[in-house]
Amino acid sequence: MRGLLKYYGIERIYILGAGFSRPAGLPLTCDLIKEVHKKSGTKPWLLGNNKSAEWGQADWLIDELRYYYPTTRINHKRILENKLPIDIEEFLSYVAASSAFIENTNERWSDHGSKFQSFIKQWLAEVIYDHQVQIEPKQQELYNQFAKNLKKSLIITFNWDTILEDTLRELEIPFAYDLNTAIETECLALIKMHGSIDCFKPRDYNYRNLGKQKFLPLSKSISNMYRYEGDIQDCFNNHMTPYIITPNFDKLSQLKNFWRLMEHALDISTGRIGSSNNWV
Repeated sequence: MRGLLKYYGIERIYILGAGFSRPAGLPLTCDLIKEVHKKSGTKPWLLGNNKSAEWGQADWLIDELRYYYPTTRINHKRILENKLPIDIEEFLSYVAASSAFIENTNERWSDHGSKFQSFIKQWLAEVIYDHQVQIEPKQQELYNQFAKNLKKSLIITFNWDTILEDTLRELEIPFAYDLNTAIETECLALIKMHGSIDCFKPRDYNYRNLGKQKFLPLSKSISNMYRYEGDIQDCFNNHMTPYIITPNFDKLSQLKNFWRLMEHALDISTGRIGSSNNWV
C-alpha cells in the first residue's frame, strides 16, 4: 500500500482523532453525557398523556439510561453535576447492540437503526456543530497552518466535525472525499471513516423545506451519500439524522451500513486498497 500511494504522489498519511478537534473546544468522549443531556433538553417531548415532558427529550434520555443501568441512581441533577458514573461509550454500546437486534425487523426506525439511536446521533451531531461554530480566531489559525502544509497528503479522520473541510474551503485548497477522485484531480484526499455531521442519504431529504439543490454527492465514486451545502442546523431543525458512527465497543453493525455506502472512498483505478470488507 505504501509503495502504491507513493506511486500516485501521496507522500504522507495523517490519521486524525478527537485530539485534533480539541483545540477548537469540541468535547471529548468523557464530556458527551452532560452535553447530550443539555442538547436533548432543548427539544420537546410528548408523554403518553399528550403532555409535554418537563425536561423535553432529556426525559427520554434518562429513561433509556435507567433501562440499561437499573441499579444506578440516575436523575437530571446528577448528570448536570457530572456525578453520573456511566461511561457513554458503554451506554452507546448497549444502544447499538439493541438497535442491531431489530436491524431486519419492522421495529427498525430508519437506516440508522432504532428510534433512540437515530435521535441520539442527531443530539451528538448538534453538540459537535454547536461547538465548532464557536471556534476562536486564534484556534482557527492553528487549523489554517495545518491545512497549508497538506500537499501530497492523505488524511484519514475519525472525527465527525467539519472543521478541516471548512478550513480547506476557506483557504481554497481543493480536496476530495475519495482517493480515486483525489488522484485524478491531483488534490488532497480526505477520508472520513466514521461519517460526518453534514452527511445524509437521499431518502432523508426534506425537499420542501431545504431544497434538493442544497444536497451534493460526496463524489462521483460515492453517489449514495450527500453533503448538505448550507447551515447544517437547518437539517437538524428538520429532524434529519446525519451519518455518523457513535463511539461504542462494537461498531460493526453501524460500520456495515455506513461503508456499504462509502466503500469506494479508498478505491483507485488500478486496484482497491481499502473497502468495506477490509477496513471494518
